[in-house]
Amino acid sequence: MRRKVAIITGGANRIGLAIAQEFAAEGATPVIADLKTPAEENFFFVETNVTQPALLTNLVDQVVAKYGHIDVLVANAGITEHKGPVSQLDEENWNAVINVDLNGVVLTNKYVVAQMEKQGTPASVINTSSILGVVGAANSQAYSAAKAGVANFTRSQG
Repeated sequence: MRRKVAIITGGANRIGLAIAQEFAAEGATPVIADLKTPAEENFFFVETNVTQPALLTNLVDQVVAKYGHIDVLVANAGITEHKGPVSQLDEENWNAVINVDLNGVVLTNKYVVAQMEKQGTPASVINTSSILGVVGAANSQAYSAAKAGVANFTRSQG
């Protein structure tokens, strides 16, 4: 059986790095896709911005060139927001959070799943949402909205 190759966006630290470490512990080959270099240097790293289609294409191309296939996508990249009442909403921050936390998941799925479909072999996609996507949180409008969008985007996949 071939070794499973798993792309983890936002995998350079915190939850993403823990996911990569767990995949490695289970025998998979994690690929870290992030804006910054991971704390651990024993993973293949591709500098990626999940809001940039050209960089997502580059990610897929580099992984396929190195390993020949992609088996798992963990769309985990995300940022947080400046919290406060909606009357003080920072529109630039709103747009940034929605762009990374929601649009980034959609775009990453688009480019990685296209490769998975070409391969014609079983593959898995994990989109990271949050309990805040279900219940919301006071003064966390952008993050809650983005994570709700990710949950429903994921549910709508055929």
